[in-house]
Amino acid sequence: MTAPQNRIPELSPATLNAEQQSVIEAVASARGRIPTPYKIWIHSPELARHMKALGAFLSASTSLSKREIEIAVLFLAQRWKADYMFTVHACEARKAGLSDAVIDALQHDRPPLVTDTREQAVHALMAALVEPGTPSNTIFAACVDTLGHAGVAELLALCGYFTSVGLAMKLYGVSAPAG
Repeated sequence: MTAPQNRIPELSPATLNAEQQSVIEAVASARGRIPTPYKIWIHSPELARHMKALGAFLSASTSLSKREIEIAVLFLAQRWKADYMFTVHACEARKAGLSDAVIDALQHDRPPLVTDTREQAVHALMAALVEPGTPSNTIFAACVDTLGHAGVAELLALCGYFTSVGLAMKLYGVSAPAG
């Protein structure tokens, strides 16, 4: 089976309605560019507006550290076989201080060798969430004790947001960026 070519239509300002243009301008102003998922989400401007707000919260206001976020994102990228997302976030993970060994472990579906208890809790919860059934009381209690209820809730929102990103990149045939 061959992968589809990039299916994301190019955004031309002339083809955008006023609501879409407003959202695109807000995203570009906040991010300095139009991240690829927004080229999909903009077809539903209200969705794009809400995803912008959630993305901004997850990247700047959550109780999770940048390293914890990147562990979760790389876990999801591997889970969904979302090469684009994995490649982009492997770079972000390195900037956050995660080692190539940790990134490689996540890419090959192995537990990363991290010593930080919060990072361990993030990975444990991610691994438990993708298994059938409800995570055990032991995992749940350990994660709440370590991350707090706010951290667990934020991690769940991050799962939804980045699952949407990963699946969108797959559906729209976006290949991993070179380099």
